[in-house]
Amino acid sequence: MKIPVHMLAFGNGAIRLVDVPDTELTSSSLRMILERVFYWGQNDFQPLPFPSVSIGDVVEYDGKFHQVGNIGFTVLTTEEFEDAKRENSDVHKREFPSRCFSCGKIAVSPKKIEYDACVKSGGQLHDFHIKDLEVFECEECHEQGFGAAADHQITSGLRLHLTVCTGCPESGK
Repeated sequence: MKIPVHMLAFGNGAIRLVDVPDTELTSSSLRMILERVFYWGQNDFQPLPFPSVSIGDVVEYDGKFHQVGNIGFTVLTTEEFEDAKRENSDVHKREFPSRCFSCGKIAVSPKKIEYDACVKSGGQLHDFHIKDLEVFECEECHEQGFGAAADHQITSGLRLHLTVCTGCPESGK
């Protein structure tokens, strides 16, 4: 089943059609269906020319809007969904290059890097890899900064890592 996801976090509002195998949609639990959309919306499992589904993106399913949160999903009204689209379009209008806080040069631009994350959750450290972490890097001194986008990607990466490690209760893993 192809399920539309509004890519508000990193996709400038584009719609990514996430193809969830029918064998993955055996649960009647809405939460489990949305978790499968999140899982299959990762480029590690379904490579597309879009960013992976992330926190802040909105899954359109069964006539409702479900925004991906740090943990779980939040149902949005149509008005809340339209507000989220407007808010996220403003986030990506920052001017580049910008001034580096370390060296003072106007040389900071967005960049995607490979990143090995180590995040504590539930009292345990979890190591996982992020292929295209969105950071800001100074072309002069190579200082890197993590913004809200990187924070969302790391949190999404942790969520995916925990899903893969523990499996979904109803998925039989």
